Amino acid sequence: MEITIWTIIIFAILLVHLFFAFTSSVEVVQYPLFTTQQRIVWLLILWLMPIIGQIAVNKRIGLKGGTLEGDGSSHIAGGDD
Repeated sequence: MEITIWTIIIFAILLVHLFFAFTSSVEVVQYPLFTTQQRIVWLLILWLMPIIGQIAVNKRIGLKGGTLEGDGSSHIAGGDD
């Protein structure tokens, strides 16, 4: 497995997200004015945000199966080859 700079950046973003999601979860659970239903909804929003974001981006730029082209290449059409 080749570790690239992008792998390191994505892993760092994951760690930052986990830290903030965990600390925010503690805050949501301890907030005295939320009902149980409100706590559940806010926790779901908090933890599902990366999945919702990924789905929104895929729909916006038209990704199918994680690549722009069926052969898996990252070649961008247009321009002189």
